[in-house]
Amino acid sequence: RTDLTTDEIQFMLRINIWLTRTSAGDMGELYLNNAERNFWNEMAVNPDDHKITCALEKDNKCFVSIARSISKTSDMVVTNHALLIADSKGDGGLFNESKHLIIDEAHNIEREATGQHTEIISESQLKSFFNAFQEEGRVLSIIRAYFNSLEGELTEEETEQKLQKLLDSSAKGLETCVDFFEVLGSLESFIKKGSDNGESATRIPQSISLHESWPTVNESVINIQANLNTFRLILEDLETLADDGYRNEIDLVLNNQISKIDKFLEHLNLIFNTDRENHVVWFSRNSDSGIGLHYAPLDVSKVLYDDLFSRMDSTILCSGTMTADNNFDYIKGRLGLSEAEELILGTPFELESAIQVVVPEDMPTPDQSSYDKAVADLISSISKKASGGVLVLFTSHGAIRRAYNHVKIELKELNINLMAQGIDGPPDRLISMIKRTPRSVIFGAASFWEGVDLPGDLLKVLIIPRLPFAVPSDPIVAARSETYESSFMEYTLPASILRFRQGIGRLVRTSSDSGVVVILDSRVINRRYGSMYLDSLPTTNLVTPKVQSVPEVISNWFGGE
Repeated sequence: RTDLTTDEIQFMLRINIWLTRTSAGDMGELYLNNAERNFWNEMAVNPDDHKITCALEKDNKCFVSIARSISKTSDMVVTNHALLIADSKGDGGLFNESKHLIIDEAHNIEREATGQHTEIISESQLKSFFNAFQEEGRVLSIIRAYFNSLEGELTEEETEQKLQKLLDSSAKGLETCVDFFEVLGSLESFIKKGSDNGESATRIPQSISLHESWPTVNESVINIQANLNTFRLILEDLETLADDGYRNEIDLVLNNQISKIDKFLEHLNLIFNTDRENHVVWFSRNSDSGIGLHYAPLDVSKVLYDDLFSRMDSTILCSGTMTADNNFDYIKGRLGLSEAEELILGTPFELESAIQVVVPEDMPTPDQSSYDKAVADLISSISKKASGGVLVLFTSHGAIRRAYNHVKIELKELNINLMAQGIDGPPDRLISMIKRTPRSVIFGAASFWEGVDLPGDLLKVLIIPRLPFAVPSDPIVAARSETYESSFMEYTLPASILRFRQGIGRLVRTSSDSGVVVILDSRVINRRYGSMYLDSLPTTNLVTPKVQSVPEVISNWFGGE
């Protein structure tokens, strides 16, 4: 190609250098920004058809084939939840010979399965797809350059006719796309009418198909489906004209685009033609991608059983946090494993004497206007007494920003380094930074509640400003809650306790670790359900001082420093 942008040239230079060093060909070895991820997705092969489209296959150098070969001939394979679920969704190509499975951190397997079975069609996706075939569009440029290089196969007039047909069809696709999302926008506005609370996610109720506007929605869906099918036929026609000597090169482009169309059609069918009693559909909206239409299964237990558990002779699910109220009822229900055998083992650490839990008895509740300032003031005074080594686990990025703005100047004056997720970098970067500068305070959100190891003085005080309840307006949470008679006690509370226990587990990572947990949500001591959180603590060493006495309690724990 001769029409590469500067960004594409820089990306391909990076790839060429990386290819001289990599042995795995794995994207995880590279740090890619959003634009580079799009370039990557155009270059990366589809694992389902890599033997056809990968140019390295004929030389036995295809990274996908090598990885699969190693996995299939290994006695034991260590992988992550994402690849395990992705593989189970297909024919089990990597792990179909495996008969024994151990899932660590098994409390996350439902979330991963839900995420991988959640589909989305966004305004930006469809518009970007059709725009790529417009004049100066990237894909059209590639196809034009390829066919112009075929000497004697097609006349210039024939080539231009084919390309013009592609151009006209993509223009029609853009027009249909605009109409489609205008209709969806009207439907979203109707659903939110009178109850617009500013949320970016709007659940589509089951009863919407009975509304008088639904035929218009259906018609717009049929139009976009018809346009995508027509466009697919045009791409297939171009594919048959491709010269065999260059087939790998053009197939990689055309197959990629045909696969995108198939995905769009599949997602439209799932969203609009599937029994909505068994799945949840919702709108999202943001400035970058416009309107998004999402689909997710209501219950993944059957999918997990059919695709994964039933294929195994034995499956062990283990985690430090699978029980709530000292039983497995919640997680067994969510995973559909009612007949599973159970075993609860104690910790190897002496946590009773290693952890002090502090809950200020007069702390404002999270719904009070004075709460944010009280949290920020305590974070500052605790950080001063502990001289850093503090991790604050927030339940939202908004709460992080509010607290950050309150405390950053004071902590800087105390020569304490403040780092916040989403402000100073992603989790991995912050963890790396705190290991170099121990006199630090970290503000973290979801990623920091589990999988974070900061042994010794790197973490001395763990602060939990708010109990980690799921957002009730989240479409999946709301839909699943409706399947319970007592959604709070049977679903919301157990899930929150598991998350709470994960957070507490950040404090003691070795037998020599010790520290203080400060819970700034007084609901754990003044609500009936609070005892379930306290019972889940790894220690009974609990004190409930006044807010003003908390710094002194922290100081006393560390020997009056």
